[in-house]
Amino acid sequence: MKDADTRLNATYKKVMGALGQTDKKTLLHRQRAWIRERNQDALARFAKGTPGYLGFLAEATLAREAALRMEYATPPQAVKSAH
Repeated sequence: MKDADTRLNATYKKVMGALGQTDKKTLLHRQRAWIRERNQDALARFAKGTPGYLGFLAEATLAREAALRMEYATPPQAVKSAH
């Protein structure tokens, strides 16, 4: 999950840095809504903290990172493993 969060955060920051103020506000609201929805979906499917829950969060987070890259034409971010 940590690697997924790292990737999403790096892409999000890169995209935000390239946007104007209005677009930044729009993306901020969209991102917050996505986080709420992702978390609600995970809790509807799995008990919090279980492997299924954490796996769902990681997969959804990687999908969101890829969607941001595609929408804003941003190349993939290199992620250094914590291992």
